[in-house]
Amino acid sequence: MRLIPTILAIIFQESKERFGLVVVKQATFLSKVCTGTSLEFSQNILLDYIPKDSDISLQEAIMDIKSSKFPGKPVFHPVGPVWGTDNGVTFTFIPENKAEARMFIAGLIPYIRDTFGEHHLCPLSADAVDQHSDSVYDQATNQIYSTTDVWINSSLALNDVVIQTRPMSSLYLTWPK
Repeated sequence: MRLIPTILAIIFQESKERFGLVVVKQATFLSKVCTGTSLEFSQNILLDYIPKDSDISLQEAIMDIKSSKFPGKPVFHPVGPVWGTDNGVTFTFIPENKAEARMFIAGLIPYIRDTFGEHHLCPLSADAVDQHSDSVYDQATNQIYSTTDVWINSSLALNDVVIQTRPMSSLYLTWPK
């Protein structure tokens, strides 16, 4: 998102006269939105890159994520590079989508990989892609599960199976006589 410059950078007098109104509008807008930042990109300029196997860019894929609270509306407002960095991307969203937006920012790699394909991961760093290699996106529940979530769920399921197959008396420790 591009913000307005300082008043010292404005050249024309008529622009300086309208500057105060623009500052107030920008402050009002920024007070009503939340932002999140991801540094998992190798080059944030590649957000608009369209892979050969696709007809949409990564930015369009991210902006296509729909809100569960507001059907048909996107989760993110604008998505753009962080000023002054090569690998930072800022995601802007309304407060009502905060939990969902944070989930998608943290789980962007498994969501993009499982929804749009591996070819959209080229703007992301190899370390980040490798770190999320075991994470999964479940389209049925619209949830992203990290490797830790998958491991915990598998352990709990295995624990349930063990408890159901053993008699209750074998679960208690007995001291030798």
